[in-house]
Amino acid sequence: MEYVEESTELMTEVVTSYGGGAETTVHELSHETDFTSIVDYYRTQVEQSADDDEVAIDVTPGRKFMSAIAFQAGIQFGADHVYYFHRKAGGYYGQFYPEIPRTATDLIDFTEVL
Repeated sequence: MEYVEESTELMTEVVTSYGGGAETTVHELSHETDFTSIVDYYRTQVEQSADDDEVAIDVTPGRKFMSAIAFQAGIQFGADHVYYFHRKAGGYYGQFYPEIPRTATDLIDFTEVL
């Protein structure tokens, strides 16, 4: 749980630096295989967004089953973007994004690919 607090603070700092506002909530599962709750979470986020909101789901981080569910939910429930951050070169693991050369990465939007 210690990483959740640190990640939340960093995300808020980044969004604020770019002039945005961030509202962060943490959702915990009773069990990691509570697939119905995971799907419901993504459905709710897409369906409750305002008409002028742009909804993006990032399937890059996390466990494989979470990424698979996020991908399917994003496509099925109509997210505007379903992103995957592809690191083309393996030598940059553990480095912060700004330290990785842009030529070593791709940001893939599956809503444009599919």
